Amino acid sequence: MKEVVEDFVKNGNVEIYRGETKIEYSSEENAEMKIATGDKIKITLNGETAEYIVIVKGDVNGDGQVTVRDIISANALRETAAGEILEKYKLLAADINKNGTVEVRDLISINALRD
Repeated sequence: MKEVVEDFVKNGNVEIYRGETKIEYSSEENAEMKIATGDKIKITLNGETAEYIVIVKGDVNGDGQVTVRDIISANALRETAAGEILEKYKLLAADINKNGTVEVRDLISINALRD
């Protein structure tokens, strides 16, 4: 994570949050941490701040890895009406083929992305 963020921070400031917790990406303990679905990135440049929510394709459960747990989470999304999903970013992470729904094809694609 440290190298990715340092590339952004040439003339501004970058803050990363997992939930409400600010991640100190420059610390040695977090240097190998992966960006995850649902992380918030705040970028300040020239006095203006923009905030982004990260979507990592296949990382449905937001742990920074693509594993069988993401397939299980994506399958659960298939059974939930899109309007009922509180965290839409999970749907975006699961919808690998970008057709607006989570289907068996997406589950197969997530399996191919596994760490």
